[in-house]
Amino acid sequence: MKGLFLNPVLFFSLSLSAGHASTFTVFLDTSPLAGGLYSMMLYLIDGDATANNSVTAANAQFGGGSLVGNAMFTGGGSGSFPGGVTLTDTDFFNMYSQDFFPGSSLSFDLALTTNFAGGPPDSLAFVLFDYSTGSPVPTLDPDGTDVLFVFDLSQTGPGQSYASDPERTDLLLAAPVLTQNEPASVPEPGSLLLTGIALLAFVLLARR
Repeated sequence: MKGLFLNPVLFFSLSLSAGHASTFTVFLDTSPLAGGLYSMMLYLIDGDATANNSVTAANAQFGGGSLVGNAMFTGGGSGSFPGGVTLTDTDFFNMYSQDFFPGSSLSFDLALTTNFAGGPPDSLAFVLFDYSTGSPVPTLDPDGTDVLFVFDLSQTGPGQSYASDPERTDLLLAAPVLTQNEPASVPEPGSLLLTGIALLAFVLLARR
């Protein structure tokens, strides 16, 4: 039992290290796209070179539109819409994409962790590809990557969203609406086991 004589407060705080998580609802008015075929791409960039973040998109609604074909993944990804898609930053570039015929709107719930190991942060972005042009729908993204929204995963705040660029396309898309929900704290893998060990140590110390 001598191995249990350590600072219980320190032991407990170390065992409860948890990653912060943020949840959002994403809403995009896709009525200007009706009648066309598009591909949606959600991608996760591993900027800090550490596999420490994941993103889940679920409960997709297409406003009368429909999916086409099967989902495609690059890097760490699994699942399918409309149920749920998960991306993890196991590779530098991790992507989910799928073709769809847009309806009046596109919406889904988004849950993402915001762990940061230093250096360039991880980031999450969303792009629409237009099959009629073979290119992304142009947006007002100042970085020139034509994303509709982007999240910096080193922080828990809302992401940035961008409307289509009226000087480069006739598709007048409003910027997606990103509604942040109640923040939560999600234990890292294995932390629940460590928490149980810590609680057991407290019980044993209390009995002594």
